[in-house]
Amino acid sequence: MDQLTVRADLIPFHEIVAYCEQATLHSWVNFAGNILIFMLFGMLLPLLLRGMSNPWSKVFMLSFTFSLGLETSQLILTIGTFDVDDLILNTFGGLLGHGVLRWLQISIAPKTS
Repeated sequence: MDQLTVRADLIPFHEIVAYCEQATLHSWVNFAGNILIFMLFGMLLPLLLRGMSNPWSKVFMLSFTFSLGLETSQLILTIGTFDVDDLILNTFGGLLGHGVLRWLQISIAPKTS
């Protein structure tokens, strides 16, 4: 239990606020990296799982679950810290990526008149 308190940040938006206040290159790379990596995940999921029903909820659940697995493995393997803000940013990134994909599909789709 001691490792959980030392190697985990369980306060939502704690690091996100710190990123905005510090505005260092490292903080912005970390902030943007969490979102961008999962944007790709959110774009690829619907392409790999064509025809899935309710894609928004599936992208949400799979992004959250995959991120939770990554964060938990960092905690267990002591190779990083478990950060609830990473869960938030990663899940948001997955949903944002899905939104961009949907926008592209709608924008590029041939117009029928």
